[in-house]
Amino acid sequence: MFHNTVDMTNALHDLQRDGVRITPKLVARLSPCLTEHIKRFGQYLVDMNAPPVPFDIKPLFLMQT
Repeated sequence: MFHNTVDMTNALHDLQRDGVRITPKLVARLSPCLTEHIKRFGQYLVDMNAPPVPFDIKPLFLMQT
């Protein structure tokens, strides 16, 4: 799930860079949890030797308090 969150965040940053307005309301509709195409018995391959890509934390928008 964390990897999905990283991929989604990177995609949202790409959209922002391309001029798409990303809002908290839009992001609230997203979920990193798989809800479709789930393999019932797993069969997910994980390469334990591949180092993870560094996660560069960048805010999508400024939250007002």
